[in-house]
Parts: sequence; C-alpha cells; structure tokens
Amino acid sequence: MTPSPLFATLALVLFFFLPGYLLMKALWPEWRIRGKAAVERGVTMVTGAVVSSTAMTILVGFVLGNTASFQAGPDNPLLEAVLLVLSVAFFLVGLWRGAYSKWPLPSPSYAEHALKGEDDTEAFVEEIEAIVREELRLKAEIKHAKRENPEKAERLKEELDAHVSRRRELEKARESQVNS
Repeated sequence: MTPSPLFATLALVLFFFLPGYLLMKALWPEWRIRGKAAVERGVTMVTGAVVSSTAMTILVGFVLGNTASFQAGPDNPLLEAVLLVLSVAFFLVGLWRGAYSKWPLPSPSYAEHALKGEDDTEAFVEEIEAIVREELRLKAEIKHAKRENPEKAERLKEELDAHVSRRRELEKARESQVNS
C-alpha cells in the first residue's frame, strides 16, 4: 500500500518539523520572526525545529521499536500519535508561556533594560571579548618573555592583571545592572 501524497506530506511535516517548532516556541516564547533579528531567528527556529523534530522522531521510534508490538509503517500510526501528543503538549506549554500572544514577551534577562531602552548587550560582549583576546595574547607573550627577559615578563604580568581586573569590574557592573 502506497501512502497518498497528502499523507506523505503531513507525515514529513510531523516527523521533521512540527514537534521541534512547537518545542522551540515553548522554550523561547519571546522570540518573534520579525524586526532586526528576523532572518537570524527564522534560521535558528527552522534549524532547531528540524534538528529537534528529527531527534524526537528517532528517540520515540527507538523507544517504540523496543516494544514487541510496534512495526513502523503507514498502517501502524503509533509513532505519529506519540509525536502528535508531544506536539500538542509543546503547543500548550507555549500557549501557557505566551508564545502565541500578539505582543512578544520581554526577554527574561533583559526585561528592565528593554523597557528603559538601555540594552547594550552587544557592546558589552564585544568589549569583554576584546579584553579576553588581549589577556590570551599577554599570557602567551609572558610565557615567552619569562625565559628571555624577566623584566618584560613582569611588566606584561602587571598589564595582564589590569586587564583581568577591568574585565571583572565590567562583569560585576553588568551583573548588578541586570539584577537591579
């Protein structure tokens, strides 16, 4: 018995997209596929949906396959039923968390800053990354300078300590900003 094209299409959507998409919406209810981050979030959502749906299909099939009565095929809809139940559960969790409301929820960690218009996360991350890169460069330079020029190694160590303390200050400031 050959499945109809409609059945095959619905099965592909169920096996490779729907449960994962609904899981992604349940996990990140504040994400919307519009605005400045639309392309990035769209790609993330579709990729996450395909990967997690495929993983769920494999895991559910594995669990069902270890039971004596399960045979995968169009005449045994047990796999489809379990994936539908999971999809409904993920949909309900997403609905409860506000994933389908008209207005997106604020991101939990940046809610206050978004309301004040103070979300400077990108600049903060770039500054921390620059400091960490400089710390790594200084550590490598110190390692080589210890053998050849101990005075230079000591000066570099002081510079490294200054970078480490600056990074820690920025991290503490950001933590207090987010938690306040």
